[in-house]
Parts: sequence; C-alpha cells; structure tokens
Amino acid sequence: MNALLSKLTERVATPRRYTKDDGWWLVAMKEQYAEMKSAGGRDFAGAKPAKGPQRGTIEYSDLCIRGGGAQEELAEELGFPLPDDYRFFCSIFREYLIAGRSIIRLWDAEDIRDDIEGWDVPRNEPVTLFYFARLPQETARFALRRKPDGEVDVVFSWDYGDLGEPVISSDQEDKFRCDVSFSTWLERMIGTDGFPLFPGGSVPTSEGWGERDHLKPPTAT
Repeated sequence: MNALLSKLTERVATPRRYTKDDGWWLVAMKEQYAEMKSAGGRDFAGAKPAKGPQRGTIEYSDLCIRGGGAQEELAEELGFPLPDDYRFFCSIFREYLIAGRSIIRLWDAEDIRDDIEGWDVPRNEPVTLFYFARLPQETARFALRRKPDGEVDVVFSWDYGDLGEPVISSDQEDKFRCDVSFSTWLERMIGTDGFPLFPGGSVPTSEGWGERDHLKPPTAT
C-alpha cells in the first residue's frame, strides 16, 4: 500500500491535459473540483484545473482531501469488517477524485451513509456491500463485497435498483467481481487512467452486459 501511495503522490504532482469539447465530462470534472475544494478548505491538496492554450483543453491531476474520513467508524457501526488496505487508505484520505479518462470519486463516510440510507434492504442480516466510490452524475458504483466465506473483493455495478445488494452479494453472481482487493483496484485505476471501469471494457448490468464507451474521453497527454 505504501508503494501505491507513492504513485498517488506522484500523480497529484503531475497534471495531465485532456482535450474535450464542452460536454458532460468537462462539466462534471469542474463541478467535482469545485465541490471538493470547498469541502476540503485548507486540507485541499492537488493541482487546480487550469485552462490550456486551446479551446476545450484543460489540465487536471488527481484531487484528494486528506484526513481520516470516519469510514472505519461507519463500517464498525454496520458490522462490516474493512480490509486492511482500504482501512489504511482511509486513515490518510477522506476523499479522493481520480481525474482520468473516467471520473471516479472515492467517498467519505458521509457520502457512504447517505447512499446506505437509500437502500431498500431489511437490516436483520449483516451488510454485505460497502460502496466506496462512484462516477459522478452516473449510477455506476464500486463496492467492497463480503462473501459468505469472509473474503472481501471489489465489485462493480451500473444499474441502481435492478441490481440490489442481494443480487450482487449472491455467490452465484461473480460476474460483478472486478478486482480481488481494494489495492488491486486502485493500482488498476492509476495504471489505466481510470478506464476501463471493468476489466475487458463491457460492464455487468441487470440485463446482461453493456458497453459504456460514451463515458470515455480522449487519452490524456
């Protein structure tokens, strides 16, 4: 995990230039930067967006807000034992935005709690999904999943509602598994600039598999 944190530090210090006509991606990126900057205040870290020399060109680097985000406390409240790598990450970062070919926002505890309160799942059994990241303005989410044998992996789901906790947590539904651990997921996101969201490109949906190429901006330079 320490090696991954070094990669993150390096990435924050190296802005990347993206060329994109005004559209969902550029608008969403600007909104996320503004929201996280206002929320983080003095704890805000990372390069600010700067307009490039050409119209529709902008520079970004990963954006983080440092400081423990109470994810571990929330997990204990829910009875969901967090894996060591994710817990270590959360002890340093409250929020993190991967500003790459996909826009991926790692949630703090408040975001996670707000999401959980919207679930229509009886709580007479332990929580099996702990959503930790999402694509802004989209229903796509990444979650830690606790399987019946106690293993915790990372799953990806697109639809919200059709793909609920019982479906994704079923041991017959391993098609949602995208990475074996949080560290593996984070390293893949750093190495691929946040795309593809799911290994192989296609993503699991309630109706089978789907393509989401409309979310892929040009590769950074």
